Amino acid sequence: MQSKGINLNTASYEELAQELQISDRKAQYILENRPYSNWDDFRKKVPDLPDSTVSDLKRGNAVIE
Repeated sequence: MQSKGINLNTASYEELAQELQISDRKAQYILENRPYSNWDDFRKKVPDLPDSTVSDLKRGNAVIE
């Protein structure tokens, strides 16, 4: 079953930057550090993102599948 949302493992640069409304630099960094197995893995691979940004991603319909 596919959940609704923007999958951080498959989203394009445009989806990350525009749909999730994050900076170009953050979107590129997320792309470069894929794949992610879960949110904890995401935090380990992208440690420079503040907790507030991760919370915004989750609220902004981002998923990890």
